[in-house]
Amino acid sequence: MVTVPTAFEVISDCPCGRRRKFTITVEASAPDGAQAAPRSPDLEAQILLLAAKGLTDREIARELRIGFDRVRREVRKILLRLSAKNKTEAVARALTSGELLSEDV
Repeated sequence: MVTVPTAFEVISDCPCGRRRKFTITVEASAPDGAQAAPRSPDLEAQILLLAAKGLTDREIARELRIGFDRVRREVRKILLRLSAKNKTEAVARALTSGELLSEDV
């Protein structure tokens, strides 16, 4: 496990009228070899490719190891960008525009 400590300083007013300063340390852990989720342009391309292969939003989230809500948000951005009504239409538009190659699917 990789552990990354992060410290926060908090100043609080005590009921007795004094101000108190606390330092809170939070540690975030991730398994060894874990990678950060891909950022938007790469993530959009990966989501579009997996959608072209017929995966559902939940399956895409599981495959990319990101949250289901994140997938839904990215799909909405893809639909807006390609002026598509659904993922099937988005994939078709991406194929015709050359954004997605038929060899990849």
